[in-house]
Amino acid sequence: MRTFCLCLLLCLGLSACQHESIDPNRLLGSWNGGGVVYTFEADGSFTATYPFTGYAEDTILASSLWGLYTTDDRRNNVEMRALGYVGKSGEVIQQPLKQVTWSYSFPNDTTLRYESRTAIGYLYRTP
Repeated sequence: MRTFCLCLLLCLGLSACQHESIDPNRLLGSWNGGGVVYTFEADGSFTATYPFTGYAEDTILASSLWGLYTTDDRRNNVEMRALGYVGKSGEVIQQPLKQVTWSYSFPNDTTLRYESRTAIGYLYRTP
């Protein structure tokens, strides 16, 4: 009987730890958070547009940036690698920037929750 209870507890614990992968296609489209609009395209490209001049990687003032992204649906991660940005004076700069990784989930159909090494935030689907 004790062996049966131990096996039952082990099975229940393992089933609670199962990971549910997210269909990466749910990421496609535009997402708004704090005024920043992120757009993920089916071809693996993304853009981030700032309502005012914002800070990009390495404290570069930028109004928008663009790059490529990949998803890991086993870990529900999206890795974004910026390839360029539009500077504060409007010049287009093609310069690779550091890669950012988000762990993401969808609390509902219109909300994307993300975690990075430095932040936890929410984005909302833009029609």
